[in-house]
Amino acid sequence: MSLKPAMHNKPALKLLSPFLFGLIVAYRVDIDMAALVAACGLCLILAVFSFYRKLWLFFDIMILAGFFLAGFLRLELKTHLLPQNHVSQFNDIPELVSVEGDICSPVEETDERTRFTLSADTLWIFAQPISVAGKLDVRINECYKGLKYGNRIVARGHLRAPLGERNPGQFDYKKYLQASDIYSTFYLSDQKSCLVLDSGRGSRILKKIIYPARSYVIRFTDATLEGQSAALLKGLLVGERGEIDPDVKKAFSQVGVIHVLAVSGLHVGFIVVGLFLMFKIFRIPRPWKEWLAVCGILLYMLLTGAHPPVVRASIMAAILTLGTLLQRRTDVINSISLAALIILLINPLELFGASFQLSFAAVAGIVLIYRRFDTVFRNRMLKWQEAGKKMQQYFFVVLLVSISAQLATLPFTAFYFGIIPLVATAANLIVIPLVGAIVSLGFISVLTGIVYFPLGVIYAHANWLLLKSLLIIVQAGNHIPFSHVDICRPSLLAIFLYFVLIGILLVWNRTIIRNKGIIVLLVLLNIIVWRDAFKDFNRLEMTFFDVGQGDAALLELPGDKTVLIDTGEADENVNYAEKVLLPFFQRNGIRKIDVLIGTHPHSDHIAGVPFLLENIKVGRLVLPKMELKTDLLSAIDSLAAAEKVPIVSVTAGDSLLVSDNLLMLVL
Repeated sequence: MSLKPAMHNKPALKLLSPFLFGLIVAYRVDIDMAALVAACGLCLILAVFSFYRKLWLFFDIMILAGFFLAGFLRLELKTHLLPQNHVSQFNDIPELVSVEGDICSPVEETDERTRFTLSADTLWIFAQPISVAGKLDVRINECYKGLKYGNRIVARGHLRAPLGERNPGQFDYKKYLQASDIYSTFYLSDQKSCLVLDSGRGSRILKKIIYPARSYVIRFTDATLEGQSAALLKGLLVGERGEIDPDVKKAFSQVGVIHVLAVSGLHVGFIVVGLFLMFKIFRIPRPWKEWLAVCGILLYMLLTGAHPPVVRASIMAAILTLGTLLQRRTDVINSISLAALIILLINPLELFGASFQLSFAAVAGIVLIYRRFDTVFRNRMLKWQEAGKKMQQYFFVVLLVSISAQLATLPFTAFYFGIIPLVATAANLIVIPLVGAIVSLGFISVLTGIVYFPLGVIYAHANWLLLKSLLIIVQAGNHIPFSHVDICRPSLLAIFLYFVLIGILLVWNRTIIRNKGIIVLLVLLNIIVWRDAFKDFNRLEMTFFDVGQGDAALLELPGDKTVLIDTGEADENVNYAEKVLLPFFQRNGIRKIDVLIGTHPHSDHIAGVPFLLENIKVGRLVLPKMELKTDLLSAIDSLAAAEKVPIVSVTAGDSLLVSDNLLMLVL
């Protein structure tokens, strides 16, 4: 095998594949760091040797093995190699501590709290200074208007390890922070616990240009719009989503357009298109327009806070833009692979986040699946073009692109969100152009407001109509019957099976590859079918839920019987039955609670019963025998009667036959 055929065609893709495999294996397996370094060194030496001896096959094998080991080593370095004086070594000490450092992120302010990232260098315990390193996620329990990026502060509060996954399948805040190299949280009771020492730290570009511009966009939006329209526009322009109502986010998710709320590839694409249109108007020649476009992309990335999704999209856009200068024809797959490789070299934990998987799956789907659609429907589109039906052709192309992205991201949407949005394709046809218009008009109003504020206000009020239309469309789509389907979380094997099937369809005309894919597909189907034959059907599983002060526990019995003991609190602040229990049941395919037990009538134990009676099938409801009925118990009785759920009243000493092999004694 020669060097040219092996590595010349799509080299980034061929190097990315073993690197990804190394990261995945490292995520599950621990290997001694010294052994990894030695193995990487050996692969490098053998690769150099084989290159000079022109042993191309052996060279290719060593390069691929080296990138596999490099992926393994990169994740180990990211997760296990922290400085000895890292601030996380002092997490969870009971005493109040003081920390000195520089604010290294935009300061997020709401009416109730202030949040930012602090690069710490000094820690005081019992008035003794200790030199430390590392970043903290700092939270102040009130609004502090005086803090800015670049401030050097000293603060006193509680240093804690970030909370991990509180309940099975829920958001893991600890892993989210670790992806940004943050291993500690720092809680301050009020702004009096924080003192600004200096304001001259940090990057001058960020301090003098980027963050003031970001602050101006937020202030201008707040001054010209209000309510959810202002919250949406701030999220779309600079990624400030903290004020978007949770119900609005839920509606966007269930309709299948939640991706427009995260500043990512879609928004970067709008910026790139806008920049090139402006360059065309001003007749800026190549290569200046490409370099200026890259600068504009990077500035926008910083303006939005440089969160992982926009960083990924910006790197990808910059590579694709510069690729037009470096080669005659840009290989999109190779450029996407190069972007992924760069991102994972910087931060390998990105691979295991939903955002990375969704964004790259969407782009890969648009490139690969749409290419197949284009081949199938090419003659039809050529006829429309010849007939001058450009608008019809445009909408058909947009439809195929939307379907391509939806097909590629469908398994990840099902895995992370537990839904399949049935109206997503149609919704995206309307929402994406509308969001493009909103973002464009938003930046026009912001820039016009600098020159002449009243004119900027006029543009902002015109944008209000578009924002209101967006909200109405999404809410209307969410209220369509069967706009989405709640499903249980698919297994990783099922996801792999899905992509094998998609791959077979994409290479259907290539007989040899198609036949090999069909063999793999049949093997996977057999594994899925026969694995239930080895399942232990007599196994009892018990899951305890974190529902605040109250209790909740689920028993999964042989014969697919389920028993839920208590539901946790439900009040105006939080309903644990809605927030924790029902999503868990949906993710795990639990459609019925055979026995729902309330151990006693306090609200922190049974307040979630009404919600569950309305939203999931319940076989029997077991409650303690009470002489006096509270309002909550009366409401439960009424709902149970309406849903035809029998109520069993028990007292100490009674026994309860739950299933054929489980008898419970009431204490």
